[in-house]
Amino acid sequence: MAKRHVPPWIGLGELFEAKERLRDLRRTGEGSSCGLWAPATDVYETTAGYVIEMDLPGITQKDVVLEVTANSLAVSGQRPRSDGPAASFHALERDCGPFARSFGLPRDADPEAISANMKNGVLTISIPRKGAEPKRSIQVD
Repeated sequence: MAKRHVPPWIGLGELFEAKERLRDLRRTGEGSSCGLWAPATDVYETTAGYVIEMDLPGITQKDVVLEVTANSLAVSGQRPRSDGPAASFHALERDCGPFARSFGLPRDADPEAISANMKNGVLTISIPRKGAEPKRSIQVD
């Protein structure tokens, strides 16, 4: 069985951030009927940079929050519970409530140029590489 390569820039910080967000939601009384969940996500590298694709069916752009720091990207939001027409459910398999994911940014990522769009329930985040540093001459005294 082949080993699956996990890039080193996807860190364990996601686990700790999710735990903190869940603690905050419990303090406010939100999220009590649905638990914290993590959307299915693909992360890949291109020649231009990095791409994150996240499945968020049933969630609108306005319900998604992206926060960027110098070395991390956090994506969070909430999917309300579907009450449906029936008085009682026989199965509840779709995740609901708050979601959170975070990703460490590679050293060559340009946090100022990150862009995102959402189409057909898929959030696509583009993380371009920093431009090459311009060469400069150094005068020797």
